Amino acid sequence: MIALRERQGQLARGMVIDALIARLEAGDEECSVEDVARDAGVSRRTLYRYFPSRQDLYAAAADGVYARMGQVGFEIADAGGIADSFIAGSKVTEQHPHLSRALLHAPAGRGIRMTGRRRRTASIERAVAELGSSLPPAEVRGRAAVVALLCNAQAFIALQDESGLTPDESRAAILDAIELLLNDVRRRPGRSRTTHSAGKKRQP
Repeated sequence: MIALRERQGQLARGMVIDALIARLEAGDEECSVEDVARDAGVSRRTLYRYFPSRQDLYAAAADGVYARMGQVGFEIADAGGIADSFIAGSKVTEQHPHLSRALLHAPAGRGIRMTGRRRRTASIERAVAELGSSLPPAEVRGRAAVVALLCNAQAFIALQDESGLTPDESRAAILDAIELLLNDVRRRPGRSRTTHSAGKKRQP
């Protein structure tokens, strides 16, 4: 049975996270810790008791934000799941435009987003490394970084804002680019071996 103090702590933490998310959904890009504590009905001291730093608050809020948006989990099992993950994420971005933009532009939103992005990027790097197991580590990291850059809301929104693409056109363009990069990783080991062998045959 959960002790009363523990239940009260869980309730307070949930109220703080809900208050932060509500601020971001309302477009408050400058929301402060004081604002969040006041909206949650707790003191700043109480907030810091449960979240000793902003990073702790953002990390706790990340799962709550993405769960509210219907995007649960940051892990990608393999390279085949990268496109599916982007499709799901881009549709969530369409359904929650204000919160999605707050995650990109508000200081608190960026803190929350980067917690999830680090986990997603690490997952993409593992998938790309498995796909191109014979590539040098630096090349794997470079390709994984570009794929991760494409596979996020920032690229999806930027193509619409800066190039005038519709959401569907933006999604299709990014999926094409991801496929090209992953196909290059798939082909690269075989192409390298073929070139190396041909070079040896030309030697006298």
